[in-house]
Amino acid sequence: MFNFSNVLADATSDVNFYSEKANEGSSFMPFIGFMLFFAALILLIIGITNIVDSKKQFNLFYDQRDAKDFTDEKYVKERKRGIVFIVIAIVLLIASLIILPLF
Repeated sequence: MFNFSNVLADATSDVNFYSEKANEGSSFMPFIGFMLFFAALILLIIGITNIVDSKKQFNLFYDQRDAKDFTDEKYVKERKRGIVFIVIAIVLLIASLIILPLF
């Protein structure tokens, strides 16, 4: 008969939970990987916000005098900047996912 408690005891007897040398935290690469992921998340939010803002007007009261011309060069530049932010965020996200398992 299969006894799960014996299997669990055998598996945990091989692991040294008090190994200070293995868990001393001398590597800073996981922190760099996390920071790259965090920066990618922030840039992704900024990029999406720029693109949405350049395509739709968000006003409390929609008056025709306050209407934006979305074909204006300012909004085209903002849309392009949003796309650049999203591309940079994707590159940083891929870099963070590559760095984390290496170290």
